[in-house]
Amino acid sequence: MPLDLTPAFASPQDGAEDARRDSPPEGPLSPGLDAALDAAFEDALFEEGAPLAGLVRLDRFTLPAASREEFLRRVGFIHRLLRTRPGFLRDIAVERALPDDRLELATLVEWAAPEDAAAAAPMVTAALAEAGLDLRADLARLGVAGEKADWLAVDLFAEPDEA
Repeated sequence: MPLDLTPAFASPQDGAEDARRDSPPEGPLSPGLDAALDAAFEDALFEEGAPLAGLVRLDRFTLPAASREEFLRRVGFIHRLLRTRPGFLRDIAVERALPDDRLELATLVEWAAPEDAAAAAPMVTAALAEAGLDLRADLARLGVAGEKADWLAVDLFAEPDEA
């Protein structure tokens, strides 16, 4: 049975993608993306009573707009797998248009513990191989550049330690 590679993060607003793509980018690349991430994650990350993740994985990508659909199919495939793993808490993807018909896309995945994220990696690698997908080759062919980093969650409302 073929695997469903339908995009998991298609825009819910018809036409909004064209408006974003035609808009000038906000300032330098990193500060603009940081502002977009701050706005997108504010409710999810700072909601009172929300669980505090043990690890947050933040992946940032730059890609040609023409590669968007195929790249989102790969991202969606991987995130559907991650959502089945123990310790997965939630995920989100955000994007913004850049000049020269490029996009910047960021994904965030929250895990209950660093060990949960580490345990998911071999499963994703195996599933990609089973589906006949070579992620590195696909990213190179699509012109996708990216950076990935693991972050430890910080409780902004914790009482300070008394010495």
